[in-house]
Amino acid sequence: MFGIVHQVDTISLTYFTDPLVDTSNLRPHGSAIGSLMLFEKVKSLCIIFPSSVDNDSLYKWKVNFDIGLIAFIYLSPNSLYRNKELYVSDNGHEEEEDMDLSWKNARQCLKDAVKRFRMLVYHVISLPLLEKVAITDLGKREKVSLSGGKVAEVRNWLSSPSGETIEQKMKFLQTGCRASECYVSLLELPVSGYVMKGVYLFLAEWNDLANDNYDSFMKNNVAFEDKEETAYFEARLEILKKHTYYAVILKMIVDSVSSFEDS
Repeated sequence: MFGIVHQVDTISLTYFTDPLVDTSNLRPHGSAIGSLMLFEKVKSLCIIFPSSVDNDSLYKWKVNFDIGLIAFIYLSPNSLYRNKELYVSDNGHEEEEDMDLSWKNARQCLKDAVKRFRMLVYHVISLPLLEKVAITDLGKREKVSLSGGKVAEVRNWLSSPSGETIEQKMKFLQTGCRASECYVSLLELPVSGYVMKGVYLFLAEWNDLANDNYDSFMKNNVAFEDKEETAYFEARLEILKKHTYYAVILKMIVDSVSSFEDS
């Protein structure tokens, strides 16, 4: 029976505490990941963690990954309306976005994104038949994912005979990243019909810091799950194409707790 169980091709694994926040769970977490690696027939995998941002923010973030590049984008509207009629009929007067809180939340989510990405690279990607993987949260506001040919591309990059270890190939995460932010008071989205108020956008990218294009954020290799997710994608494109964002350089901010590769 144990052998039959290991033949499953789809797994969803949910954590109710984050072992990188509650470090007392690091050892059980390492055991769970080790057990997961025994399911060599898995083609589709979803790992769910609790969010470490404890507020009512409407934020969503995701990671885009190409060989040698990891790009992170965080978008948080203060209010969200499915159409203009709902926006017009709402007589409430919400307070403006707290920029300090938005900045703090975005930085925390950036840390989480790097941890999730490292988990994918050091462990999950080694599953030999894997075709689709998503590391997300219960509210589906956070996503690190790969699917289709991208899985094989990353696996081949990690195993290529370059003489570098995985840690050396991932060293770019420890260097400076280019980060930018933008605030838009009102965003009407022509395609989805959604309206967003008080929209804060934060993005970070590890690549050639002298390169001023943000093409990586324009790419989308994952099918949208619902209209709201489509609206968030449209919102980030609208902001990147039409609004001014302010660039700064950040040093990477990975916490000093044990990493997944040490589990």
